Parts: sequence; structure tokens; C-alpha cells
Amino acid sequence: MDNRFINILKVNLTCCILHNFWEEAGEEFEDLKILRRVIAIEREYLQYRYLHHAVQNLVAQVVHQAKENKL
Repeated sequence: MDNRFINILKVNLTCCILHNFWEEAGEEFEDLKILRRVIAIEREYLQYRYLHHAVQNLVAQVVHQAKENKL
């Protein structure tokens, strides 16, 4: 499934809601390949967000230090 990282949480939540509907309707959906892919995508997204946040913090620190050195 191709999708932007920003949408992954919405897609994951939607899948959970659909899964609950299937369970309530008595349907069984046990495709481990899809489940593993969803988990992998979520981990990839979380790693991306962690790295993105770390870079933002590093840039903020550099800017802050640059401002202090100019004063």
C-alpha cells in the first residue's frame, strides 16, 4: 500500500475500526502477511517521526547557540 507517512496513523485506525466491524459481524480475517506489513509500516513511520523530531531539536539547538554567541 503506497501512502504518505502523515496518513499512516489514520490508515491504521481505519483498519482497526474495520477489523472491529468484521469481528462484530462474525467474519474472520486472519491474513498475517497484511498484519505484518501494517506493523512494519507503523514502525517505519515511528522511526521517521523520531528521526525528524531529533533533527528538529538539533537544528533548534544550533540556532539557539548561534544566537547566544552573537549576543
